[in-house]
Amino acid sequence: MALPFLVDHVREIFARELATIRDDTLRDKAARTWARSMALGGATDLWADLPFSVTMNVRKPGLGVEHVRGVTHLALSIADALAVAHGVSPDRDVIAAGALLHDVGKLLERAAPERHALAGSLMQHEFSGVHLGMEEGLPAGVLHIIAYHFIIGERVRRTLECDIVYRADLASLEALARRELGKTAAECFPYVYLPRQP
Repeated sequence: MALPFLVDHVREIFARELATIRDDTLRDKAARTWARSMALGGATDLWADLPFSVTMNVRKPGLGVEHVRGVTHLALSIADALAVAHGVSPDRDVIAAGALLHDVGKLLERAAPERHALAGSLMQHEFSGVHLGMEEGLPAGVLHIIAYHFIIGERVRRTLECDIVYRADLASLEALARRELGKTAAECFPYVYLPRQP
């Protein structure tokens, strides 16, 4: 279903990030998943159409792409630092693909409900993102990251790869909220930062 020109567009916008995925098949599936999201969500240009946040009132072209790029590079840097500091070997391809695709469902979350059964505000982007990834045959580790990269993952046991992407996502969110709105992420998303119940 992903149109070739959309796949080409994704490969152009996320060239550096796709290049961090060593496995050719996974790299191709990642590009096709973004293109499928664009097609179903009615997007033609990721730079203009990908939102940074669906709840924060920031409509700045390129901010969503900047966030996805930032999360991908932050996550890989965290993985490298953990390997040096603690001798662990998280799967870099799973991290790169999961970080690149963590917000792939946002194009559907922003789309009009009549475009697709998963479009509109009733389905969070984590759910629609997993659906898109399953349609393209993404591996379970990448789907796990898409599903649990944000608050929805607070009650599950995340893989190390997912936890790395989760923390990179929060760091990028914090930096961009402060730069663009002059507020902390906690001020923008108070429901995310509620104290945990005993």
